[in-house]
Amino acid sequence: MPQAEVSDSSRSDAWPLSAYHPTVQPSAWSVRTADHDDLMTITQLYLEVAEEVVAREPSFRHVPDAAEVEARYLSRIEEADRAVLVALANGGVVGFVDAVLQRHQSQGTYQRPGIDVYVEELIVTTAHRRRGAASTLMRSIEAWGREEGARTVWLDTHPTNKGARALYGAIGYREAGVELVKEL
Repeated sequence: MPQAEVSDSSRSDAWPLSAYHPTVQPSAWSVRTADHDDLMTITQLYLEVAEEVVAREPSFRHVPDAAEVEARYLSRIEEADRAVLVALANGGVVGFVDAVLQRHQSQGTYQRPGIDVYVEELIVTTAHRRRGAASTLMRSIEAWGREEGARTVWLDTHPTNKGARALYGAIGYREAGVELVKEL
């Protein structure tokens, strides 16, 4: 599997590949499609990381209401072009990934026609991080994407989220752009 391309390891925004070392083999995890019985746990996991996410960009993010998160995932687990998968350990959900297919047509854009997978959320409970659950979820989303005819998987993460950046680099993702924000 290709490694992330980091041309200058002294850059502060370079992916710290050496920072990701799972302590449990990924085979310790099982993954399945989320169902209605998982909604409460998915909501709890989402809210578990909400304050951390909001703290990175507090001027335009907020901690959502639990009922809103549950309603969001109720609709998402039923969408045709979306996969919401859960990771299980000892019979309980310890993480989830939410991804959607993006279908590009040749309509005067830079995008080549085809299908890509966009990962909107990857969340693993704090107690189960750095043990292989996230990489197992990502491999499962990659397999789903291949089955759907996708050519790439892409995602974004905050530049200060060193753990996530290390994970993605370690499993073969590379930086392909920069997202910019200006508050109005």
